[in-house]
Parts: sequence; structure tokens; C-alpha cells
Amino acid sequence: MRLFIKNTIALLSISAAVCSCSMAFLDGKAGAYADGSRILITGTVSELESAQPLKDIRITFKAYAASESGAVPLIAEETWSKEDGVYAIAAPGHWMPLRCTIIAEDMSSAYEGQMHEISVTWSGPSYDKKHNSFIVNDCNFQLQKIRGK
Repeated sequence: MRLFIKNTIALLSISAAVCSCSMAFLDGKAGAYADGSRILITGTVSELESAQPLKDIRITFKAYAASESGAVPLIAEETWSKEDGVYAIAAPGHWMPLRCTIIAEDMSSAYEGQMHEISVTWSGPSYDKKHNSFIVNDCNFQLQKIRGK
């Protein structure tokens, strides 16, 4: 019986150590968002010809590892343009460089969609080191009206 109790205690100790190491690994640079970084993107959506702001345009943000051509995004966020055409995306960051796509789509199909691509390098003038934020302002969309609509 004593051997059983000793083996059980040893097994529980080893299990606890393995689990705590696994959590520490995820809290480090191996896991997304653990470092408190974030990506902030703002812009406007307007009609190409008239420059009138467009509301209720869906803005989809997806971030992929820059070093891979993976089809599964590491980060995905969605928002809608407001009455004045303004939109804002606040997404959790990631420790590695990212290739991001931002797509503006009119769900009523009156306007053609448009896509922008952004490289998040965690350096340069768009990186706010103090707040660990990559900031992109004026990521604007001018959507073309679909003919016949």
C-alpha cells in the first residue's frame, strides 16, 4: 500500500510539473496574444465617384504568419462602417511578423468589394513600442458602384 501511495504522489508531482511547463510555454512567445500586443486599424469607406461615406459595409480583418502561405488565419476580426463611413478594428497582436488582409464588402451588392494588404513587422513608424501596438490610420476604401444597380 505504501508503494502505491508513493507512486501516486510521484505521478501527481510529475504531472503537475509537466502541466505547469506547458502553460509557461503558452504564456511565452509561443502563444498568440500573450505579450499584450495589439493591432489597431482605422479608416473610412466611401463611394468612389461622389466620395459620400458608406455605412454598413462589412470590414473583415485576417492576419496570417508572414513566413507562411497558410490558409488559416491566426487572427480574424470583423466590424462594420458607421454612419459617417468610419470603421475601426482592434485586434489582439501576435509576436511574429504578420501579413494582414482587410476586405470591405457591401452585403447588399450595390458596390464592388475591395481589399488592402498590410505587413505588420512590429517595427518602424507604425509601431508604438510603449503601448506594444501596431497602428495603421487612414486605411481607406473607395468602393465602385456596380453598374445597373
